Amino acid sequence: MPTRRRACLIALTMLMLALLPAALQAQETAPLPLTSTFTSADGSLSFQYPGGWVTEGQERSAVLATDASVLVPGVTLPLGEMRADIYAAPIDALPGLDADATLAQVLLTAATVSPEPDCDPYSLPRPLTVAGRAAVRADQTCSAVERVLIVVSLDEATVGVIGGATLLGGMSKFANTLVDIGGTIAYTPPSPAAQPVSFDPASMTETFTSANGTFSLRYPPEWRVEESAGVLYITDGPRSLLGELPDDQLVVVMRAVLRTSLPAESAQTPASVLDWFTETNPTGAPYEEAASFHIGAFAAARKRLITDEADALALVVALNSDVYLVMTAVDAPGNMTQTAPVLYGMIATIDYTPVVTVERVIVEPPDIALSETYTLPGGIQFRYPAGWHVREESVGGETLVLIAPRADVQLGFPQPGAPFAATADEARRFYGVQFHPEVVHTPDGGKLIANFVRHVCGLAGDWTMAEFRATKIAEIREQVGTGKVICGLSGGVDSAVAAVLIHEAIGDQLTCVFVDHGLMRANEAEQVVSLFRNAYNIPLVHVNAEALFLSGLEGVTDPEAKRKFIGKTFIDVFEEEA
Repeated sequence: MPTRRRACLIALTMLMLALLPAALQAQETAPLPLTSTFTSADGSLSFQYPGGWVTEGQERSAVLATDASVLVPGVTLPLGEMRADIYAAPIDALPGLDADATLAQVLLTAATVSPEPDCDPYSLPRPLTVAGRAAVRADQTCSAVERVLIVVSLDEATVGVIGGATLLGGMSKFANTLVDIGGTIAYTPPSPAAQPVSFDPASMTETFTSANGTFSLRYPPEWRVEESAGVLYITDGPRSLLGELPDDQLVVVMRAVLRTSLPAESAQTPASVLDWFTETNPTGAPYEEAASFHIGAFAAARKRLITDEADALALVVALNSDVYLVMTAVDAPGNMTQTAPVLYGMIATIDYTPVVTVERVIVEPPDIALSETYTLPGGIQFRYPAGWHVREESVGGETLVLIAPRADVQLGFPQPGAPFAATADEARRFYGVQFHPEVVHTPDGGKLIANFVRHVCGLAGDWTMAEFRATKIAEIREQVGTGKVICGLSGGVDSAVAAVLIHEAIGDQLTCVFVDHGLMRANEAEQVVSLFRNAYNIPLVHVNAEALFLSGLEGVTDPEAKRKFIGKTFIDVFEEEA
């Protein structure tokens, strides 16, 4: 083919490929209005999102979902629901990137955080303009899940990243909304005031526990802590605060407040709660601006109010995703500088376990005549109302007697070894279920898991894969140092994730050995080689051992024998190549 015709054909093909995503995008649903605003606990990250969606987050990251039941990581996405991770960061703070990295390079790095099984590689980055900002987008299709990854330039040195997921075929409903959300992301580096404050929890030698047992803290031996109607009164002097307030002692009042009891727009962060709490005060003097910071593991915000008569501190602490601690402390003028670190030390020792309440309804038995008698095996008798039906069933070698007011009542029988669908020991906080809440067809299974994780275990839900990735990369770098690493690749997700994490940590100090056993799907081995060599730039040795594996498996029918042969042969080939 003449050179000019060949060049024209290549150019036309590239143009068609470039136009294809735009044609596909035209089939996507129009974006939803963005009517709600999220602000992270430290005030560094904010973005707008549709009303009715839910968010959770800490510091510069957040989780956004269409329903609270899918906020928990690992919960199976129901049909029609979406979950997205959103974060913002300086480019040079991302692993393996410097400040000059392109948006496409950032996207590629984000795409390799957690490779999933049964997934095609992400599509080539597609350039976008979102609210006047440069952005790129890539899409991924898996066997059961569909993903979109969006990277937005916030300024020359900072990016916002959105990674969304739905069940296969569901992303067209949400993709354009996620793109619009990217145009609203704002990132402000935490100010020095947002850094952890100093305190001395070791000086807290006395312990207070609330009447219901859910809340405890430690405090200095000369201080006094009292509780009344769910409110704590704390002072540094001998006289009680439950009567007339003494003029010459510190006065501290604190109580726990449910997020749901606050105005929705004010319940997002400790700082927003504090602003709402201090809008009016009896002195008429204005508090200073809220400063976000941390007390131990707790996100918090504080304000000072200094007058000629008193030195006051207002404080809000996020005990978990559902509960804030609100505190006001009033001391003599000039004293709060010395008092505040003691208060922070007390708060750092807080142990809060939310109560899981179960409503118990006592029903008085109706006045029904028990005129009939039934004799159980062994001679034991009981009486029951006339017209009721009694029958015996044998289950697991045991005789069960079932009684019902009508013959057409269908009773489900317990199964041998599993007589209950759910059980609980509330005193010891033990809970169990004899079904699968994690599967799609269990109604409200995600909510059950979320309630257990948040309200029984007391977990905040602020763990993210991004934090796990950064932690593991740092650990690998420290462990390996300047050494060399060899990694055996099987083509599965476990070894692939390990290889990508190690390579991000130590670069070309890693060499991967891909043992091609011939048991993968058609062309999958070639995809693995192409992905690791061309997309990830990871040094890779490809060992074609298909003949060895298939000949050894010929005639073997026992699954356990197959498993053992494959495992042993894989190790033998890997060790020989190493």
